[in-house]
Amino acid sequence: RLQQRESADVVRRYRADLERPYHSAWAGAADGDVVLVEFFDYACGFCRTSNSDVDRLLREDPRLKVVWRELPVLGPDSEQAAIASLAAAEAGKFVPFHEALFEAGRPTPA
Repeated sequence: RLQQRESADVVRRYRADLERPYHSAWAGAADGDVVLVEFFDYACGFCRTSNSDVDRLLREDPRLKVVWRELPVLGPDSEQAAIASLAAAEAGKFVPFHEALFEAGRPTPA
């Protein structure tokens, strides 16, 4: 219970920062009444599988805002993919890059 309470306190403290997207790394309603923050790794099969669920949620709920946060924990290829993803976000191309990279499968140096 203590760990849950402490975790909740951390989320409360940083909620605004977590919900503020990095450039174009978001989709849905700009002023959504619900904000889903997804931490992901392009090398994660579970993240890849959940991508279609997030797309479905965005189609079903016009008031949903999704904010994506890179969490490259599965090795150097994950880190490189995250760096490229952040560059795509700065260029305003995050969503197409995000979709294409997940469709391509696990990232490689190529």
